[in-house]
Amino acid sequence: MSAFRLRFKILLALIAVSAGLTCGTLAVVRYTVQNRVRETVWQELQSSVRTYRSFQKLQEESLVRSAELLAGLPTVRALMSTQDPSTIRDAAGGILKESGGDILVLADRRGMVCSAESSRSRIDPNVAQYLLNHTFEKGATRDWWLAEGRLYQIVTQPVEFGQRGQNTVIGILVTGHEIDQKAAQRFSSVIGNDVVFRTGGYVISSRPDPAERPDLLSLLDSRENPFEMELGKERFLADTEKLYGSPGFDISITVLKSFDQATAFLSELNRVLIALGLIAILSGALLGYLISDSITQPLGSLVQGVQALEKGDFHFSLAAARKDEVGMVAAAFDRMRQSLRQGQEEQKQLEQQLRQAHKMEAVGRLAGGVAHDFNNLLTIIRGHADLLSERSETDAQRKSVEQIQKAASRAVGMTRQLLAFSRMQVLQPRVVDLNAVIAELGKMLPRLIGEHIEYSFSPQPELFAVQADPGQIEQVLMNLAVNARDAMPDGGKLQVRTGNAEIGPEEAARRPSMTPGSYALISVSDTGHGMDEETKAHIFEPFFTTKEIGKGTGLGLATVYGIVKQSRGFIWVESKQGQGTAFEIFLPRTAEAPSSVTSETPAAAARGGSETILLVEDEAGVRELAHEFLKAAGYKVLEARDGAEALEVAARYSGSIELLLTDMVMPRMSGKELMRTLREERPGLKVVMMSGYSEFSADGKSEAEFVSLAKPFSMASLVETLDEVLHRTGVPEDAVKS
Repeated sequence: MSAFRLRFKILLALIAVSAGLTCGTLAVVRYTVQNRVRETVWQELQSSVRTYRSFQKLQEESLVRSAELLAGLPTVRALMSTQDPSTIRDAAGGILKESGGDILVLADRRGMVCSAESSRSRIDPNVAQYLLNHTFEKGATRDWWLAEGRLYQIVTQPVEFGQRGQNTVIGILVTGHEIDQKAAQRFSSVIGNDVVFRTGGYVISSRPDPAERPDLLSLLDSRENPFEMELGKERFLADTEKLYGSPGFDISITVLKSFDQATAFLSELNRVLIALGLIAILSGALLGYLISDSITQPLGSLVQGVQALEKGDFHFSLAAARKDEVGMVAAAFDRMRQSLRQGQEEQKQLEQQLRQAHKMEAVGRLAGGVAHDFNNLLTIIRGHADLLSERSETDAQRKSVEQIQKAASRAVGMTRQLLAFSRMQVLQPRVVDLNAVIAELGKMLPRLIGEHIEYSFSPQPELFAVQADPGQIEQVLMNLAVNARDAMPDGGKLQVRTGNAEIGPEEAARRPSMTPGSYALISVSDTGHGMDEETKAHIFEPFFTTKEIGKGTGLGLATVYGIVKQSRGFIWVESKQGQGTAFEIFLPRTAEAPSSVTSETPAAAARGGSETILLVEDEAGVRELAHEFLKAAGYKVLEARDGAEALEVAARYSGSIELLLTDMVMPRMSGKELMRTLREERPGLKVVMMSGYSEFSADGKSEAEFVSLAKPFSMASLVETLDEVLHRTGVPEDAVKS
């Protein structure tokens, strides 16, 4: 009887728990699904708005190209050259049909509207004149117009006439697309949601019922974005974004999705969940009975044993407990615990690597920015030091100038190290044979590391060719050799070897950030004192060093890291205290054949010249120094502070300009934009661009465009570069001078 009461209690408790959990699960599932649907809809609406942004940008670019093509048509040029409004009005309709646009406005060179046509009807010229003047006042070439209750997205394009280099604006062309209900419905069919465009009191909706528009106006006012609203008897989720804004004229897009339709499946889901809940309760009752029976029977035996123990019966035997399943569960739990612990440790390691990568990236950008600005200062310091050196009259003055030059040279070296670390150094990559580069460098490495260290090189026959800057590869090897020398004060072995490496997906997974592929491997190992894990975690950080104060800048390995990364390679280090250190550098294979290594012939002395140079530099100190260098070399100099002023100087100067010497990065207009604009007027113009920042000097550069002059530069390097470009043949136009 006692066992029956316990069994009844357990069974009742299990049924109550099962019913409660089932009902709670149903409620939680419905609530969770609704929230997930709502979040999914929010994301879908935001994605739809972003999609329209992209579509709008593409449409603007299409309008710009269409306007350029229309303005360049001979028929349009001839029509606008008549300057006859009636003739222009008569021909405007045909041009509009030919353009495929929804609006076409033609104005004379003064901006006076001659014709205003749309695909639906002719637009009042006064309205078109007002809108065109408003666009001109804003200084815009892309705009939105609300003309006679219709919304247009337009672009303006000048119509020019005349010979090349002497083009004259003879009119203004405006073309665009109308944003109407059909356009809204087309975009709605693409994204699968309703779309509403609103400007002031006008509403353009993809929904077919025009009676909803007043309700839409009132519902869209004073709403925080995103928001939920009820239109008719249907609930909607909406997201609004402003497309255009100016005083008194705003355009916004609102994307709507029916929340009722999105959650319509919940009714059927509720019925299925209720049926499953009833089945779960009945199954729980049956299972509860079986569980209670399995519990009460051992408990009954245990009670009997306890009672027997109370009576002093120590020979009462209990049924043997089945511990094999418990043991299996315990073993499974232990395996799961170990797996979770290992996963947590791996996660912490990955998070640490990610934080380290972010920190290195931030420090690198800071170092690169400082080095870039410092290059301008060093250009001024070195240049004026060179000038002072030529003008020094006494030995004391010359020694002082030499000290300035030495300090500036050390600063230049440190600046280049910072740029190398930040991956912004101006490189000269070419296809090279690493074996040849290392073998050539090996002639001087023994003298660099000292006789107490044994040096050996083991080349791999038929080593993969790579694309890299040979000088920077030598810098990497010298930095690693110096690092190894300092780790072996009592002597040791330094071994360099090369090899071919095929990295598969499994191997790449063991080396985070590395991608599968073919690589040329450079291994540099030593028998020095090695490093602990804490030191290894920081060796590539700038200014981190374990050497004594005054014996290291902390930039050696940071420079190695930057050069390898800028060469699209990877570097790994293995080291243990007392067991030496091994660096492995992987550079991606290239299918091109290595460039032949030829000895450089001494360049002829720069002779200067008398040509006219257009000098453009926004940094006043650098500009004044370059001006003085050029004057001293005999050149005639035209000077400008930026690209816009350079265009004005070139326009005023009627003589020949043989070369443009310009900074790459300037306010208002970049050096490349200036070069292309001037070459339209002066096709034979030669160009030398000054920059100390590879992010700009190499960006978008094609062959035969210009010669780069790296900052900081000296008078000799400047004059030599100009001399090569102006007076000698066979100069590679993509060369980098420093």
